[in-house]
Amino acid sequence: MHMKIEHRRGRSRTGVVKVGGKNLKTPACLAYTRAGAIPHVIQDLAENIKNLPAAMQLTLPTLTDQPPQEITSNQSNGIHTFLGLQNFVSFLTIQDPVQTPPSGYNEDNAVSVWTSGGRRKKYLAKLMVLRPTVAECLCDTIPASKQTAKRIKKSVDRTLKFLDELVASKSEVLKNCSLLGAIEGSDSLEERIRSARETATRPVSGFVLEGFNPKASSDWISLLQDTVDVLPCDKPRVIQGISSPDEVLQAVDCGVDIFDSSTDQPPQEITSNQSNGIHTFLGLQNFVSFLTIQDPVQTPPSGYNEDNAVSVWTSGGRRKVLRNCSLLGAIEGSDSLEERIRSARETATRPVSGFVLEGFNPKASSDWISLLQDTVKFSLQYTKGDHLNEFQRGAVFSSGIQAEQWLPWFLL
Repeated sequence: MHMKIEHRRGRSRTGVVKVGGKNLKTPACLAYTRAGAIPHVIQDLAENIKNLPAAMQLTLPTLTDQPPQEITSNQSNGIHTFLGLQNFVSFLTIQDPVQTPPSGYNEDNAVSVWTSGGRRKKYLAKLMVLRPTVAECLCDTIPASKQTAKRIKKSVDRTLKFLDELVASKSEVLKNCSLLGAIEGSDSLEERIRSARETATRPVSGFVLEGFNPKASSDWISLLQDTVDVLPCDKPRVIQGISSPDEVLQAVDCGVDIFDSSTDQPPQEITSNQSNGIHTFLGLQNFVSFLTIQDPVQTPPSGYNEDNAVSVWTSGGRRKVLRNCSLLGAIEGSDSLEERIRSARETATRPVSGFVLEGFNPKASSDWISLLQDTVKFSLQYTKGDHLNEFQRGAVFSSGIQAEQWLPWFLL
């Protein structure tokens, strides 16, 4: 990664960043993605969008569990081949800028990344499999305010330690991956300057200015200016989590070269203004949508459900959200037919529109098909109430069953 500065005005500048065989004109925008896809934009549509950013922001929380490591490790060009991003530059960041991960879980030897499957800590192994064009080095990012001096110093020390370890262990597999050093320090000017000076002495291709939050600190601009002044001019500066257009312009005026396109506007605020909820927002007016409680490809941590709530795990941690819609009753019971029949009988007395057969795992039970057959038979037997029509009585769904295991289901 090399940067050529073309024009300057104060701290702000324009130029070209040469990376991965591409030229990024700065100031440049990273297209925010989740699991490598721009939210709510299919790949064919993205390719026809004019002025689409040439760089994609990949976030570790959305790529840690999916796709599986054994799939991407066999790709000739890492995650680029798997996601069809051969024509884009990829930037891998440690955290998702639209999520606030739980604090207090980072360690001296690892940083916690929160996925829908829980807490993960394998950075280097995942980096060697994904092989992005540009990667942010592991960093102990903390909130932008209300941190003790001891915690801020530890954040900087840990981040420098992670950087040194990654540089020392960089293998031949990552020879084409440009590393970005993270600048930490929360709201401490002294620690920000120390982090910037120390990181600048390492063999990094650029810098990520972490931990800036305009909503948490009123003097973030002056802190950003003083931090940027310490950094070398010939390497790009990246910032993420600065979401409003005004704040982006202020960051660019401070000398930032690359920013992300994420927004911190809550999804419920966006969809609540749509005439048909999520259908209008996603363009699903011609489709029927089914909302399930858990992701069938993830195994959520156990022991967190309560009498009055069920935990749903996202990259931002644990959530307990309820929604009003047509409800499908869940038939539970593990491998006990008696418990499943009782669950079906009790669930059928409720005003539900159908049933979801939960807890079937072909890998954990060899007789799951017979158990599924008996459960379906008894479930339909108990759905004779007047509140269910013929379609609804047959609306029995099973989640978590893989494609090669569908055939026995259709033969029931």
